[in-house]
Amino acid sequence: PEAYTRALYESYTDSAIAWRSDARRFVVMFGDSVPHDDNLNERITSPPINPGEVWCAEVVPCVLDPGRDGVPGTADDLDLQTVLDTMRDHQITLLFVVGDSGMGSVTTSPYWRQWASWTNVGGDAVSLDDASDLPAAIRLPAAIRDLISSAGRRIAHLALVADPPSYQPWLTTEPPAYTDLTIPPEGQVLGFDAVITPPSDATPGEHTFDLVLRGDGAAYARRSVTITVLPPCEGTPTPTETPLATASVTPTSTPTPTEVPLPTATFAPTTTPTPTESPLPTATFPPTSTPPPAPLYLPIVRREAPPPPAALPTPVPTVCRPTEIAVDVALLIDTSSSMEGQKIAAAKVAALAFVSTLRLPVDHASVISFDSDARVHQALTSDRTALERAIGALTTRIGTRIDLGLWTTYDEIVDGGRPDADPVIVLLTDGRPQGGSEGATLMAADFARDVRVPVWAIGLGPDVSEEVLRAIAGGTERVRLAPSPDELVEVYGRIAREIPCR
Repeated sequence: PEAYTRALYESYTDSAIAWRSDARRFVVMFGDSVPHDDNLNERITSPPINPGEVWCAEVVPCVLDPGRDGVPGTADDLDLQTVLDTMRDHQITLLFVVGDSGMGSVTTSPYWRQWASWTNVGGDAVSLDDASDLPAAIRLPAAIRDLISSAGRRIAHLALVADPPSYQPWLTTEPPAYTDLTIPPEGQVLGFDAVITPPSDATPGEHTFDLVLRGDGAAYARRSVTITVLPPCEGTPTPTETPLATASVTPTSTPTPTEVPLPTATFAPTTTPTPTESPLPTATFPPTSTPPPAPLYLPIVRREAPPPPAALPTPVPTVCRPTEIAVDVALLIDTSSSMEGQKIAAAKVAALAFVSTLRLPVDHASVISFDSDARVHQALTSDRTALERAIGALTTRIGTRIDLGLWTTYDEIVDGGRPDADPVIVLLTDGRPQGGSEGATLMAADFARDVRVPVWAIGLGPDVSEEVLRAIAGGTERVRLAPSPDELVEVYGRIAREIPCR
């Protein structure tokens, strides 16, 4: 019993767990006791039990965890502190849910909090007894959600690196890394100035590799770059010759983020040109080789509590369309700050219910949100899991730019849609267009009619403008109102049934 150390040891030893190389690694453990160890007070700050002395719970004499052979005192015995340190080395975070009833009057929470903190960044423990007035079915999911949400926003070391690593010497960034980050619930944008400099012995030809935003073992963003290295020109100087003194090819010059300097000797002719001679070729390393700087967004763990079981949708009958007629549907969802809480939670449930009515893989769908900007969370796909993941990850921000949401949606389903599929937009909003964008919203709505894309407009709550919804949908036929979040599932279901039969 109480083989906690053995279980933690297997988290980095047993290959069957199959940790992914680009993901954060969490172990969520539940227990009401302490591990086997020769001294549980080792490295503990202010131990509450037997301070200043050896403590090993009720095991006499004190022994290490017996390891895989189950026999104490053999070569494979496991030391708790060493196992926790090795979890940190493997970038595994321990999250422990403590039920203290198993130890009687002994409180184990202070121990588990410190033990978990020795693993990867964000390691922590929570006691269910901290909320003993609530039923266990409510306490447990809330405790797990809070642990993962808090740990997921902690990053000990975030850096921009090259993949494969053989290209790392080509890359210089400022800053070299960010450390000890705590990402706020609304997210955070962090920037790197990156310069790519091929070495003098780089093989001529195209070199393609990824720039990866990596933090504590997880890849938060990835961008591919291609650098073209041309062979040296004729007339490469010998070591005794003086190279051309031109800043664009001098290795000590500081390149701009879009320049990739050549080694000094690459374009050096045998004589120094006069001012009337032709300049050096400018097309050797096109500025477009390196993409322009752009923000890379860190994902966050959503904090909304999941809807109660009673809110789960009732399956909607299959949409009445012949098998050969496919639909590309864009779910355009308002994520303005007024949607926070119950509204966004209900919108997610309703959108999931709508996805369940689609005839995947015949139909495709995408997930797009808008607030002060618009984002494609999932491009058109027939992958139900990908759609559900995108819907579940929606978070709220400030702003209500319906016009930007519509234009982004047109790019997705008009330009990127299938030529043999009918495009459809299902828009959800709980308010009015952001001040000053009303005209732009009407212009974007008119474009939908120009390209013959039907727009279904759903208004959630009492603050929506029916006039704007009618303008967006081109009349009242495709306008639906949901005075309360509880009605959203039925509204989405009716739209699914009312997409015209062919």
